[in-house]
Amino acid sequence: MSKKTLCVSTVLAIFLLQPFMLRLSQSLQSICESRFNNEIYGAWKAALICGTSLGSAHLSQELKSLGLIHLIVVSGAHLVFLENALNLLLKPLPKRITRWSLPPILFLYSLFAGLQPPLVRALFSRLPISPLFLRFLVSGVLSVLFFKELSLSLTLSWAASLLMSWPSTEKPHPASSAAFIFCGLFPLLLPMGAPSLWVALLQPFYSLFFGALVFPISFLNLLLPLDGLTNLSWGFFFNLISAAEQFDFQTHHQKLIHVPSALYLLALQLMYWRAEVQTRRAKCWN
Repeated sequence: MSKKTLCVSTVLAIFLLQPFMLRLSQSLQSICESRFNNEIYGAWKAALICGTSLGSAHLSQELKSLGLIHLIVVSGAHLVFLENALNLLLKPLPKRITRWSLPPILFLYSLFAGLQPPLVRALFSRLPISPLFLRFLVSGVLSVLFFKELSLSLTLSWAASLLMSWPSTEKPHPASSAAFIFCGLFPLLLPMGAPSLWVALLQPFYSLFFGALVFPISFLNLLLPLDGLTNLSWGFFFNLISAAEQFDFQTHHQKLIHVPSALYLLALQLMYWRAEVQTRRAKCWN
């Protein structure tokens, strides 16, 4: 069986088994959530790792107003981190074993995390499609068809994947990359709240701190005894969020307006394609 035929067969099987997979993921997500029931910041850890809902907690409303709620949402970054960690653990084994064992493990974690739209999009994005522009487009469209809607989490995940892998002839500085991603996501975050200019300038710092410290430590704590360090990082993060209360920001929570968001994603896809073509040409000339 060719790789192309295998990919098509896998996609068809996923769509045919969709009702069963969604029911199974709900049961497995409950098991995952129970792991954090008696822990400090347990609800937040469960939301980050298991994809559970935070409800209407005060701090979650602040995160929405600051445009940072996407940091807590289970996303494709979870699969990337898990894949890198597994590659390190399985490094002594033959590459063939590692290559074939990774997809089932990542899929199993996606089930335990509630089969969230960003995870499904990230799984579809692993299909061997080139160029990258087409891979992102196909994975996004397949995810919309799978869930029969363009949800907020899927929209943010789709846009973030484009912005994080934006074609460039030079490797950008982490700070400028974080600022670029925030600016690209800002139009999609506006329906959740309109932060002040000062808060908007601080957002890349919040994102860097969470992505470089809170997120990886919380994941590693599942396997290693890092409870103290994990709770310390979460506590410091919440202190940073509470410090932002001194700034004025509006909270006008609304449902995502689908047509403008879809048009914005389409514009991002076209700009990504243009940047990819220009980068490829520049490399050829060099």
